[in-house]
Amino acid sequence: MKALIFLFLAISTAKADPIQTCNYVAGVAERVQDIRHVEQDSWPIFKDKVSKIYKNDEGLEQLLVIAATVYTQTPEATPANKVFDSVYKGCIKQLTPAQIKEYRS
Repeated sequence: MKALIFLFLAISTAKADPIQTCNYVAGVAERVQDIRHVEQDSWPIFKDKVSKIYKNDEGLEQLLVIAATVYTQTPEATPANKVFDSVYKGCIKQLTPAQIKEYRS
């Protein structure tokens, strides 16, 4: 999940709410795993399909970082909701009390 943490740090430096960012990243990871189960695509095929659908920008890059992490670090049989839980918990553990306080006050 190192790539997801890198993505989180990049987003958090843009002054996004870190808890919402964790929720977003975990939600995308969950959806990627869900699509992986339905489509049964390998990583190269998934990447190619997504790259044809979305314009080449920061959003696509972030999606591909999350998706690559799911494909390379998560067993295919893992339920999508377990992917969400794992990514969300891992992301939240990276937050400092100061980061949380800044957006909760």
